[in-house]
Amino acid sequence: MSLHAHLQHEALEKLRRQKRNSTISSVAITSFTLALMLMVLALVMLENHIRHDPEIVVRHVPSRVDEPRPTSPRVTPRTQPKPSSPSSAMARVLAANIAAPAAIPIPDFEVVTPSQHLGDADDFGASWGRESGTGDGFTGIPDVFRQRCSRQDRMDRLAAHGGTPEVEHAVERGLEWLKRTQNSDGSWTNDPHRVGYSGLALLAYLGRCETPRSEKFGESSLRAISYLVDVGLRGDGKLTANPADSHWPYDHAIATYALAEALIMCRSFGIHVPGLEEVVLAAGRIIIDNQHPSGGWDYHYHKV
Repeated sequence: MSLHAHLQHEALEKLRRQKRNSTISSVAITSFTLALMLMVLALVMLENHIRHDPEIVVRHVPSRVDEPRPTSPRVTPRTQPKPSSPSSAMARVLAANIAAPAAIPIPDFEVVTPSQHLGDADDFGASWGRESGTGDGFTGIPDVFRQRCSRQDRMDRLAAHGGTPEVEHAVERGLEWLKRTQNSDGSWTNDPHRVGYSGLALLAYLGRCETPRSEKFGESSLRAISYLVDVGLRGDGKLTANPADSHWPYDHAIATYALAEALIMCRSFGIHVPGLEEVVLAAGRIIIDNQHPSGGWDYHYHKV
């Protein structure tokens, strides 16, 4: 009986020691974990405390007072500006809002305009846009194009060759008819040779200085240019709706002529039509490369 009691006492003592050791271990682990968490928190707070935004130093560099300022070109009219006709007004930027399959974006216009109304008065000055490039306005435009853009010049030439003011009115009505009969894609007629017809219609616009900047016919002019450019881009420079027809060189020559004039006019007035120069160069190369040994051009551009 005493031996059993002794064993029981030792077992209880051992159990108490184990319990005490477990408690001490738990307290130690808890204390270590807490200390570690406090250290991490202290490091975070310290980093936030010492962090600061970088200092931005701005230095002002004074401009040179004696440095010459660029000047804008000015236009010197030869005569007093004349009243505008009811069919024209100050050129404005056009934004075509009619859907058409021609894949040409709206062109960009530089902020450079003559001082008066395009096509209505003698508004460009004596030296405006001479071929020598010394004009005060849009330099580089040939004189024959420059004269188109002055109504007074047109009327003077009409009078010099026996014409009357009614001729100018008839031209206006003809351009209005072209505007009314233009197809939605920018072309004219549904004939297989509509590319050639469209080139002739565009030449009629350009012959009166009706560029994409024009108030009344600008949108129609832009759509015509866009249509022909789209045909040329899709045809690798060939300006025709029917390349299988042996007469397509007629369409190609007329449309090339029209786009070449459009390129000159658009450049002179600061109008950028994407693809226009590319098509003009490609179309012109076709004409040059396919000239007949006799000096002319044959049907279907045959050279033999």
